[in-house]
Amino acid sequence: MIRILIISLCSLFYVGLSSTVFAESAGNAENTESAESSNTQEIDEEEIDFSPTQLPSIGEVSTTSKAEEKRLGQAWLKFFRRQVPVSSDPLLIEYTENLLKRLSEHNPEAGNDLTLIIPRDKSINAFAVPGGIIGVNTGLFAYAQAEAQFASVLAHELAHLSQRHYARGVQKQKGQSVLSTAALIGSILVAVAGGGEAGIAALQATRAGIIDSQLRFSRAFEQEADRLGMETLVKAGFNPHSMADMFGQIQRATRFSSTPPEFLLTHPVTARRIADAENRARSYPSNTPTSSLDYDLMRARVLLSIEESPQQAISRFESELRGFSASEIGTRYGLALAYIAAKEYSEAQPLISELMEQHPDHPALIIAQSSIDAGAKQLLKATNRIKQALIKSPDSYPLNIHLSRLYAANNDYKKAVEVLNKLAIIRPGETSIWFNMAEYAGLAGDILELHKARAEFFILSARFDRAENQVNNIIKKFSDNDVEVAKAKQRLQDIKEIRKATKL
Repeated sequence: MIRILIISLCSLFYVGLSSTVFAESAGNAENTESAESSNTQEIDEEEIDFSPTQLPSIGEVSTTSKAEEKRLGQAWLKFFRRQVPVSSDPLLIEYTENLLKRLSEHNPEAGNDLTLIIPRDKSINAFAVPGGIIGVNTGLFAYAQAEAQFASVLAHELAHLSQRHYARGVQKQKGQSVLSTAALIGSILVAVAGGGEAGIAALQATRAGIIDSQLRFSRAFEQEADRLGMETLVKAGFNPHSMADMFGQIQRATRFSSTPPEFLLTHPVTARRIADAENRARSYPSNTPTSSLDYDLMRARVLLSIEESPQQAISRFESELRGFSASEIGTRYGLALAYIAAKEYSEAQPLISELMEQHPDHPALIIAQSSIDAGAKQLLKATNRIKQALIKSPDSYPLNIHLSRLYAANNDYKKAVEVLNKLAIIRPGETSIWFNMAEYAGLAGDILELHKARAEFFILSARFDRAENQVNNIIKKFSDNDVEVAKAKQRLQDIKEIRKATKL
């Protein structure tokens, strides 16, 4: 029912799907720009302002609407988790969160309470959702060959948030009675989730009548996000030419696509936009790095994940080492991971040993070495390696997740639950933590923790009836435990309030 409702509402204006901005074939660009010109006023090149951005006045957008954006964003996020598979790779999540933090420090108006989601999707996409939510498809890692290119997309998305494009779009559309905030949030969900053929058909059928008037707003917002995104990118220490490089990279990758991504249909990027980004970049210093060890390793993890089998990944990385590789270190790491996935630990060991000689404290390499140890049936050695690393970084998300997996592999499910319980305090919004905690608690025979973890998992994905069932099970099964019953009754009240706040 929810999915049908969301698809039916998806025709209206949406902000952000910002790789909406990041691609277009030359032919499609000409056709789309021509179509746009009949509905929007063209901007001449000499009218483009490459000077530092003066942030526009928000006008009537109030602090009350900020609170509503936050509520809608969190509601959208819960339904999104129900519809779309997302990455639970703690290394990938922690890296991207740190990069977002680095960028947002130079665009504080985007907010300091950002939520990241990484859909497991090969397509090129990134998006900003009202309320401080940033989404990045795993596919974007594959297309962005360097960290600065990837950062340029995030900087652009942060600009959508800081400039309140959602709220300003609502203000501009007051005259259209069909516009509603629920429709906006629903449209983002369908576009990001892919929607399937039925969803896309519904989208195209219902959107056709109003798309012309929407384009002029989205186009202006995209230009504004380009300018502010460039400033953020440079202030964070990245090469300014990387934005144009990213545009060109994705344009080349999609040039011969028979079915261009959905975002290109509504937010095309032309050759002129690439030129604008390049011209703007010339006004900034460019002697800055384009990539980093962290990004190269994370990109390798994604490239491994999108291959159909470890053997295919091995062939891919071996081929890159023989020919062109965007990062030799990243490729060697990816090859080692592929060997680990194929349980060829003796092949992986020399690759990881060489990398660890250069970077002995990197958590990704420590975890890889621990995985080799575990694969060689040396679980104690593998566990001690992670414990040693946790002395320096006790709250490390990836190290703690790996430790819980090692405990589970050794059938010590109680310790695995203990590790995840501590981690859940730091990261209560990570669905994968609660999912794994429920699994390990069940295997440990800890029925109380099983129901608690399941309840939290269901809350985060807007399955409120199922969450209430889990809490009611606690009340029934542990009726002689006054403390737990009191906590459970309070949680039922919490769920009621969360359900109310989640209505779109």
